[in-house]
Amino acid sequence: MSADHDCLRPVDPGIVGVRPCPRCQQRTVKLPGRYEPLCLDCFAEERTAYERMLIANGRPVAGQIAGPECLGCGGTDVDADGRTWWCLGCGIVSGVACGCAAGTRP
Repeated sequence: MSADHDCLRPVDPGIVGVRPCPRCQQRTVKLPGRYEPLCLDCFAEERTAYERMLIANGRPVAGQIAGPECLGCGGTDVDADGRTWWCLGCGIVSGVACGCAAGTRP
């Protein structure tokens, strides 16, 4: 990720919902983490910590709603495909990864 663009690369669709999360080993990967694909719980945990660090350093943050629970309706009927997160309960959809060149690591 570049210093001026906080972009995540999409997860390979072949591993979404199949490969175990490397962090917790309890759930399958669904979304891109900063360094590796993560399950919804680990993604939300990592993202929250990252956003807090940015805020503490005075950087603007684009809030992320993706996680194991919908922030809109509180439902847990959520899923993701490696690029996009959605809630089946209320219909909220959030793009998580764009795959632009800024998402590649130097």
